[in-house]
Amino acid sequence: MCLYNRAVVTRPQHPIFHAPLPVEMKIESTPTPTGYFHFAFVKECPKTLPTVAILQKEGYPPPFEELGKTPPKPDDPEPGIVTSDVGFLDSPDAESIAGGIHMKGQDYVAIGRQGHVLQWGFYGSPDEMTETGRRVFLNAVYYISTFKSAPILALREQEARDNVALTLGFLDDAYKERLDDVLQREFGKDVPAEAKQGREARRAWFLSIRPYLYHEGDMWTGRFVIDPDAKALGIANYDVKLLEHCVADLERGSEVEQASRLLARYTEETFSKPAEWRRWLDKNGKQLFFSDTGGYKFRVASAVGQTRIARAPRPDDAARAVGLEIWAYRHEGKISGELKVRIAPEFHIYAPNSSQAAKTVFALRLPKDSPITFDVIPVIPHPASGNISGHFTLPLKLKGPGKQFTVLVDYQACTEQFCLQPVIGKEVSCELRGE
Repeated sequence: MCLYNRAVVTRPQHPIFHAPLPVEMKIESTPTPTGYFHFAFVKECPKTLPTVAILQKEGYPPPFEELGKTPPKPDDPEPGIVTSDVGFLDSPDAESIAGGIHMKGQDYVAIGRQGHVLQWGFYGSPDEMTETGRRVFLNAVYYISTFKSAPILALREQEARDNVALTLGFLDDAYKERLDDVLQREFGKDVPAEAKQGREARRAWFLSIRPYLYHEGDMWTGRFVIDPDAKALGIANYDVKLLEHCVADLERGSEVEQASRLLARYTEETFSKPAEWRRWLDKNGKQLFFSDTGGYKFRVASAVGQTRIARAPRPDDAARAVGLEIWAYRHEGKISGELKVRIAPEFHIYAPNSSQAAKTVFALRLPKDSPITFDVIPVIPHPASGNISGHFTLPLKLKGPGKQFTVLVDYQACTEQFCLQPVIGKEVSCELRGE
């Protein structure tokens, strides 16, 4: 939260600052908010930032120490929204376009894109914007319209490794009085001794183990682990060279157990023969990307509409075609949550507006005996094609008693060559968190 009137323009060449409407960019040097330095554990902050006014009202005056600490005045700018940069750019469908002046860190995203979704973080109607702000906004709307068919390739399913850097950076300040609890939240009961060193030693240690970190367990109760296999090889777990090394080991019959562990840990494939791994890697190597937030997995960034090689169904298709994950929490008598739907790149499912009458469309409902009911009916995507690909998230608003929450999901996954059997009433459950 808390984005104010100025955008930080570190990508002045980006299309939204140039076309289709010409933009007069009056870039000014703005003192860096003091709070940014608290977030800068690994990356140093400059003393000033290149900014342009998006809203007419002046923001809080430098040096911004009092952001959020003083009562707002009637003419103060309304806060907007920023997105954390941690893990934001670890899939090729996302881009950070501009930052802003706010209460978070230097690289938090004020204007950004993921797939076909645009974030415009500034709160204010067009008549409250500067002429530059209005033109940039219209250009941003035009820009996102060119991505109307772009899928979402990765959802936030895990904590990104750079969350550890944030925690380690705040140990000397906000977390000083509860250091052990905070570190156990990140590493579980086995907190590395190096995490409790002085700030500079802590930074050096984090940078040394960063290439081998991954998050084990679910997003809320899991822990960060230093992968002993990747560390022993000296290859970062996000480097495709790790896959090449493992496949080569399988082909040579050398370190087979280690190679198999790494391939199972960092891919979604379940091949049993070295030749199958080699074919998969040779075919997809240039399209592979690694996503922390997407589950610490290598995935294939298949382009929308590209020609796909015909193939027959595989035994593991049913398990990998559609992934479903749900969470929900209760707060002040209300229940909020999300159902995350992750569709493998070569597959699509059918939206309620699909013209394919013989196919099973995506649907969500509650068991007949559920004590929890929908407070607001979820809105399922309705793309013009009737086909849903990539990933999407359904926000859930619920009400009712109980600690266990279950939904029933219908869908049918298809490629351009074949369809899998319909799935009817698949149960997806979670424990309610919170009150």
